[in-house]
Amino acid sequence: FFEDFYLNRKVKDLKNEDPYYKLEQCVNSCVQNIMRHLREDIPNLTEIEYRQMCFHYAGLSVKTISVLNNETTAAIYKRRTRLKTKIENSTSAYRRILLDF
Repeated sequence: FFEDFYLNRKVKDLKNEDPYYKLEQCVNSCVQNIMRHLREDIPNLTEIEYRQMCFHYAGLSVKTISVLNNETTAAIYKRRTRLKTKIENSTSAYRRILLDF
């Protein structure tokens, strides 16, 4: 009985975990809290834009990001260009770090 309960709880916990959230935590700890600064300093981005930036900061290729987002590489490149412009036009004190991807 206890083994079944424990196993069912672990399976439920695994289903509820967000692997993206863990990636963002890892990127923050490895790259000077870059995602925290991005979210705080440029709050008007969409979640897909934040995720794409996190993938870039994690060092993933455009091809890999396109597979993860189920989009074309052209869409990823276009969004990346728009994101760079948004960051350049921001007043963030971390602008140089945020653009370094």
